[in-house]
Amino acid sequence: MSRPPAWQAEHPVGDARAAALVAAQWPAMAAQPLERLGTGWDNDAYLLAHRLVVRFPRRRVAVPLIRTEAALLP
Repeated sequence: MSRPPAWQAEHPVGDARAAALVAAQWPAMAAQPLERLGTGWDNDAYLLAHRLVVRFPRRRVAVPLIRTEAALLP
């Protein structure tokens, strides 16, 4: 199995998928504006409802990092 180029996401998110993920996880927020803030090596970041930042992992290695961060931060 070949590996994607270093910067290419293993799991691309994109605006439509980000909106679908928000709607699936937080149905009450589905109608709120969702604006892409940026793309990093391991996450895509979006501004939700003009006040919340949500991140979606672009590669498998980012998932445990997000879990650790969520466990450690209040």
